[in-house]
Amino acid sequence: MQLMKYREKGKKPRNTKPKLAIWNKEISQSLKNLRIIKKLWKANGSKNDSCDQTFMERKSAKKEFRRLCRVSAAKKLSDEKQEIMNSRSCDKKLFYKLINKQRGSLKQVVEDLYVGETLYSGTDGFLEGFKAHFEHLAQHSDDTDFDKTYHSQVQCEISAITNIVSNSPVMPVTFAELIKALKQFIKVKRRIFLVLT
Repeated sequence: MQLMKYREKGKKPRNTKPKLAIWNKEISQSLKNLRIIKKLWKANGSKNDSCDQTFMERKSAKKEFRRLCRVSAAKKLSDEKQEIMNSRSCDKKLFYKLINKQRGSLKQVVEDLYVGETLYSGTDGFLEGFKAHFEHLAQHSDDTDFDKTYHSQVQCEISAITNIVSNSPVMPVTFAELIKALKQFIKVKRRIFLVLT
């Protein structure tokens, strides 16, 4: 009977911390050391006194473990950034794959921007880099596949249309013409409404 009551209540979900994404021998050794020191600290009565040597050892071991985790995470992030920078010129597919992988995480902000062979850093540097990139895109380039005869024909037609438009006077619309057009539009709209209903 008690088992059924226990099942009805259901287990509460445990709030577990996410596992470390970075693991190496140093972190493993540091964690073993931290666990040994923590057992000693518990065996000595779990005192939170700054004069207690086991408490201070536990505290320093915990700091060392966290430091190694942060260093390893920073190294992994740096390696990913370097991989992105290396793949941007040779393997476009890998480059976009790595960029999309980092897309959602705001904590992994890229601090350096390469435009061509120039490195830009900081907010002002980013602005300068974007400006240089888009200025380069807007520059006129001689394309070998560009059809120059077709382009010259289009330019001739543009100049002919411009001359025709500039030489013919534009007649202003009168108020009476505007009212007439609106009434006609309303009649058409009413017919459409009647057909639809």
